[in-house]
Amino acid sequence: LDNDVEKDLCYIRNNKIPIEERLAAIDRLATSEHLLHALPTIQYFFENNDPKNFSQTALIYYEKIKQNKEVQATVLNLIDKLPPLLSIKLLDLSDRLTWIDKISAQKRITNILKDIFRRDMDYATKDSLCSMAKTTPTLKEINYDFIKIEGGTKGAYKPDALGCLASATNEKVLKIYIEGLENPTDELARQNAALGLKELKPNNTLINKKLAKALRDKSVWVRQAAIWALMDIVPQEKDVQIEIVKSLDDTETIRERAKNALYEIKPIDPEVIRLLKKDHPNFKINWEY
Repeated sequence: LDNDVEKDLCYIRNNKIPIEERLAAIDRLATSEHLLHALPTIQYFFENNDPKNFSQTALIYYEKIKQNKEVQATVLNLIDKLPPLLSIKLLDLSDRLTWIDKISAQKRITNILKDIFRRDMDYATKDSLCSMAKTTPTLKEINYDFIKIEGGTKGAYKPDALGCLASATNEKVLKIYIEGLENPTDELARQNAALGLKELKPNNTLINKKLAKALRDKSVWVRQAAIWALMDIVPQEKDVQIEIVKSLDDTETIRERAKNALYEIKPIDPEVIRLLKKDHPNFKINWEY
C-alpha cells in the first residue's frame, strides 16, 4: 500500500480526527482499487460512529458514500465470495448504508447462520460469533427459531453463541432456552441451556423461575450451570432468591456461586433475610465483602 492509502486508513481509525475528514478518507478509499483492503476499517468506522451525530458537512460525505452505485455493486458482489463471518459483516455494513434492504439482509444473514449452526461448533467459532455480535446490531433482529438446544459436547457451544447473538427480549429465543432447560431425558441439553442463558442474560421472570427450578435438578452439572447463570442475571424475584439461599447447602462449587449470586443481588426481602439468618447465621448480610 502507498503512503496515501495508509494515511487514510489511519485517519479513519483515529477518533481525534474530525468525522468529516475521516468520511472524506472513506470516500477516497471506496472509489479506489484498495476498497477490499479498506473494508474492515470502513466497517470499524460505521460500527463506532452513529450518523445521527454527524454534522451537516459530515452528512454530505455520508450521503455521497451511500449513493455510490459502483461501490455498492462491488461490495454486494463480494458478499457471497467471502467466508461466512465476513459475509455477515458486509451484509451488516450494506444494511447500515442502505445498499441492501433490511429484510433481504436479514434473510441472507439467517441463511448463513443456519449453515453455521447446522454443523458442529467449536470454541473458536463460538468466540468469533460472540466477538462479532458486539458490533453487528443486525444480528439482534434475526429470528433464531431454526436452533434447537441439544446435549453432547458437539452442541455445547451453540447455546452460548445464541446467547451472544440474540436479543434477550426475543420471545422465540427464550422459548428455545426453556425447551432446553425442560428436556426430560438429556441432562447435557439442560446444562447447555443454562450456560447459554448466562450469555444471554435475559431480565425475564419466567426464565429466572425456570433456572431456579434447575437448582433442584438431579444433575450436579445442571445445578452448577443454573446458579452460574443466575449469578450473572441477578434476579430480583423473591422465590428465585429463596432457591439461591437453599443452594448454600449444595456442593462446595455451587455454594460459592450461590454466595457470589447473593452478594450481587443484595436481597432485601424480609423473608429471604430471615431464611439466611436462620439457616446460615454466619453469612454476611450487610453486603460488604
